[in-house]
Amino acid sequence: EDGVADGEEAPEFETAQPLDEGGNGAENAGEGLELEAQLDEQPDEQPDEQQVEQAVELETPLPPVIALPPYVPPEVGEDYVPVAQLPTLPLPHATNDEGQPIPLPGVESIFLTGTTVELVGLGQLASGVEGQQQTGTISREDLLKDIQFRGAISDFYAYKAKILEADYSPLVIRVNEDDIFGDGNNYQLACSKAVVDVWKFIEEEGARRKLLLVDEELRAALEKAKPRSKKTYKVKPWISLGSEVEIEEASVRSRRDLVRVMVARTRREFNQPFKHSDKDAHELWNSSQMECRPFKDPNFDLRKMEQSLAIQAVPAQVDLAVQAGSLRPRP
Repeated sequence: EDGVADGEEAPEFETAQPLDEGGNGAENAGEGLELEAQLDEQPDEQPDEQQVEQAVELETPLPPVIALPPYVPPEVGEDYVPVAQLPTLPLPHATNDEGQPIPLPGVESIFLTGTTVELVGLGQLASGVEGQQQTGTISREDLLKDIQFRGAISDFYAYKAKILEADYSPLVIRVNEDDIFGDGNNYQLACSKAVVDVWKFIEEEGARRKLLLVDEELRAALEKAKPRSKKTYKVKPWISLGSEVEIEEASVRSRRDLVRVMVARTRREFNQPFKHSDKDAHELWNSSQMECRPFKDPNFDLRKMEQSLAIQAVPAQVDLAVQAGSLRPRP
């Protein structure tokens, strides 16, 4: 009556037979049937594992949320050069006369099978995936052991002499992104320390420029969000583009000496009363005095430049090429 444990079968109750005339056996059989029905109706009150996990998760207190201050890019000086104006990074490969990419001097283009990649521990390299490691290192001893153990079937067997002549250890292997050399190989083996330095510089400088670009974008956003009154404008020096020459040519200036004029009057007319009156101009002066006749000034000479131009209008023409078959067109 207390319940049935998990994994155990419920007991089977047989129908009791009448033992005596009083019907004690029938009553016991009825009680057994009622007990079996009660056991079938009792639900399984034991919680499952999912409910227990949810209860534990709800009871576990959440860690407090720490409010971090917003990232502010560092200030830059006047000698700061934007990333867009920096010189272009060198390529991790060379080019031939036809412009096709070829390995750098001291680099061997090799093909590694999946088995070899797992044996030498290069499975973590990813080709062409941003943020993933694209170079790995292998000691010279491990490469020579692979050549000695696998013999001619080793992918490094053909490059044993180059591996022995390498001037550094461990050797660096770089993923060949999308077979850029077109020879079907998927890795590059650097047998020269100078090549490794070039690859390292390209990776480090590329990562540094990405961070600088993020800082420049944040700095520009912060500068744009400032109020207008607090903006600082940098005064740029004036650069001549030839406008002062046009202004000088269009300006009007005196190009000859000034004329000196002297007006004289007799002495007896000084300090004498004078009466002003209105008269027409033709009553005072004759025609020769009133007119300003043109005359040639020997001290001034003006030269004019002339240019002859010829314009001819022609209809627009178009050159077209048409290729027709040997048969005549049919309607």
